[in-house]
Amino acid sequence: MRLIPFFDFECTVMEVKEVKESQNHNELYPFLKAVRGNWHNAMYLSCRNSTCTQHPHCGGFLLTADADGHPILMPVDVIRSLSGEDIEPEGCLGTMEKRTFETLYSLYIEWHTVSQADCPLQQLHQAGIKKQT
Repeated sequence: MRLIPFFDFECTVMEVKEVKESQNHNELYPFLKAVRGNWHNAMYLSCRNSTCTQHPHCGGFLLTADADGHPILMPVDVIRSLSGEDIEPEGCLGTMEKRTFETLYSLYIEWHTVSQADCPLQQLHQAGIKKQT
């Protein structure tokens, strides 16, 4: 098999190193890989009816799973700003309330979050970013 280069220019070693380092911090790649490049293949986690007072303007999260079944959460606002599309629950595979997610993943949340005071969805999202680095 012959590989065809995507970019047709020469890079210095430092430029290649910078690209690799920035890829380690890319929070979007694992999510897009899990949804096969299409956010419509994710579940919509709604925070609208939650009692969260820390993040009153939260637009919710998109939920998918990696190859090992671990949840990957991506804020709807991030996908909306990157794609320019309105992310509506009806456009996703399904919807789930935050409370339902917290019940289904209660032990996972307990093991993978630090504080009960902060939003577990935000913490799981941040933990996923840190795991990539």
